[in-house]
Amino acid sequence: MIDLNQFHTKLLTWYRDEARDLPWRRTTDPYAIWLSEIMLQQTRVSTVIPYYHRFLETLPDVASLAAVDEELLLKLWEGLGYYRRVRNFRKAAQRVVNDMDGIIPDSSRELQKLPGIGRYTAAAIASIAYGECSPVLDGNVKRVLSRLYTISAPINETRSEKEYWDKAEALMVQSQPGDYNQAMMELGARICIPRSPNCAACPVKDHCKAFSKGKQNHFPVKTGKKEIPVRTAVSVVFETDGHVLIGKRPSNGMLSGLWEFPTKFYEASENDTLEAATSSILTSWGISRDASQFVVNIKHTYSHFTLHLHVVRCSVDSLETVSINSGSYDKLEKIPLDHLEKYAFHTAQKKIFSHLQSRQESFDF
Repeated sequence: MIDLNQFHTKLLTWYRDEARDLPWRRTTDPYAIWLSEIMLQQTRVSTVIPYYHRFLETLPDVASLAAVDEELLLKLWEGLGYYRRVRNFRKAAQRVVNDMDGIIPDSSRELQKLPGIGRYTAAAIASIAYGECSPVLDGNVKRVLSRLYTISAPINETRSEKEYWDKAEALMVQSQPGDYNQAMMELGARICIPRSPNCAACPVKDHCKAFSKGKQNHFPVKTGKKEIPVRTAVSVVFETDGHVLIGKRPSNGMLSGLWEFPTKFYEASENDTLEAATSSILTSWGISRDASQFVVNIKHTYSHFTLHLHVVRCSVDSLETVSINSGSYDKLEKIPLDHLEKYAFHTAQKKIFSHLQSRQESFDF
């Protein structure tokens, strides 16, 4: 049995002495804390910090988020990925404004009724902003718990969730729950790391079963990852007189509402070559393969597949001659090349920009 009083005292003392000075830890504003939690999902702290500041400068409260235009919303989020997070964030803000008099709920139970807020996010907001005694359970906390209790249930399987939540509940502190939850997350992020944990610096190692048995590297237990499939697509930079053609992805589906150079996936067969596929796609858009020049091959990994993107540039007399199926995009726009930064592109497409700029002279842009 863990001595809860000793455990909490040691952990909180360490946290107050050693915690990183992060911007969302300087506030109890539920909106700012909510924003940080949404941004931090599957994203590194160092990546989030500039996005967090920029977002709050532009949309400082729930009312401004509820009213923001989607183009600006996606531009503020551009590069963070998992765009459903920010769309749900705005939907939830609109519900708060329209149905709750603009007041963010102060309980995890009510917070979970909002779009995009699950048990973990609700507990984080409620405990940090409002002092509710609700435990959090993210990847860092799971790892800490797996070693404290030598939990053999695989950390990455849904069937294990209840056991981890039960342990988190049992260990939860009754006072200063916000600091306690952040301390647990900080411990997992900085000390109880996935490989070679820094047990010598751990404030609660005396309470850890894995440490006492010298088996800290045996936990957490994970099942093997499934192989990620590879998909291939061709992107075409259609250019004329310093202007390029871009398309806005449909409002439903992956990367919805973001912009890209006209892109088409293809399923390669054993007898199919990249050149043949590119020719076929260009022909379907009314363009001869001879009119194109290779730009770059780009690799980008999403959560459920790896994308191999073959990029070519085509100089055409008029962008109106490009006959792209209207169902592929919600809209097509002809814009000056130097206006690309004004539009929200997904990361794989953003990688094209630097290559265009480096080859700008040879392309006569």
